[in-house]
This record gives sequence, C-alpha cells and structure tokens, in this order.
Amino acid sequence: MSTIREKFFHPNHFGTIQDADYIGEAGNKLCGDTIKFFIKEKDGVVTNAKFQNLGCMYSFACAEQTAEDCIGKTLQEAQDLTSDDIANHLGGLVDSKEHCAIMAINALRNALENKGVEDTNYKPPTISDYQLKIIISKVLDEFVAAEAKSIGESFSLVSIDAIGKTVTVKVSGRRIAKLVSDLLKRYEFKLIVR
Repeated sequence: MSTIREKFFHPNHFGTIQDADYIGEAGNKLCGDTIKFFIKEKDGVVTNAKFQNLGCMYSFACAEQTAEDCIGKTLQEAQDLTSDDIANHLGGLVDSKEHCAIMAINALRNALENKGVEDTNYKPPTISDYQLKIIISKVLDEFVAAEAKSIGESFSLVSIDAIGKTVTVKVSGRRIAKLVSDLLKRYEFKLIVR
C-alpha cells in the first residue's frame, strides 16, 4: 500500500484536541476541501497535533503527514515546514495534487499564528450536498475499489444520499465493508450494505 493510501486508511492524527493551544484552518475554494489543525505545545515544542479534514484522499494524507511531521518540533521548526517537505515524506505528489500539501501547510501555519483562539476572519469554503456527494463518490470509487481488489474482495457503489447521509454499497467481504464504514464516519455518513 502506498504511503498516501496508508495515511488515508490508517490515520493516527485524525480528530480534535479539546484544550488545543493553537487552532487554524485553510481551504481550497475550487475543490471545497478544508483542513483544520489543533496543536498542543509545551515549552515551545509541539507535543500533539490533530486535524479534521473534508476532502479527497490526498488532502487527508497531506494533513496526516503534516501533523506527524510537526510533533516534536519547536514551534518555529513546525512553522518552517514546507509543502515540499510534506510531499517528499509522502513519496511525492502528482502535479494536480500539490495544492493539498500547500493547503495542509497553510492550515498548520494559520493554527500557529492563532494561539488560543480560532481565526474568526477565516471563512472556510461552504460545501453543498452535491459537492459532498462528489467527494465521497471519488473516495469510494477511486480508492476503496482499488483496496478491495488488492485484498481479493469486490466493491461497488450503489447510491449516495447526501441529505439522508447514507451510502449504499455492494461488497463481497467484511474487511472492505468495515473499511467503508470507518471512512464514512469521517463524513458523518452511515453505510447500507446490500
């Protein structure tokens, strides 16, 4: 499994930190993706980093890598991370996905510039039910189908109900059904298996 897929399917830093010292986010108005970072520090060193993400596998993997890379660094070292650092640690990004690493770094920097408060001037892109449906469809069609094939199971997307927040799929095995269910929880969707 590639590093990008590994970060997407098995994240260690997805979530929030209730008593975060720094909170910030960034988004891409063209694709609708957003990343929000929660940073905890002690004595000027990042001790924990978590993120929330609404976006494709690449933006998710870039956020996961950014969180991983900033832990243990001084605040200045974390601030000095670049999108090239993130892309290199992921084994490289195709040109059309470089903006995901830039967005992750911008979210981290926005967080580090906002000690103790969320940036009230930042307005994340709004995402319509249709855009959310497209994001989920891309994640499932492009990445889950490949994962199912690699483990010898089958997967097909039947329907997505963005208003009812359900996704109906056909699967041939429990492993892929659990994987899909876990992924959908990130988007607050429920899985229906046929």
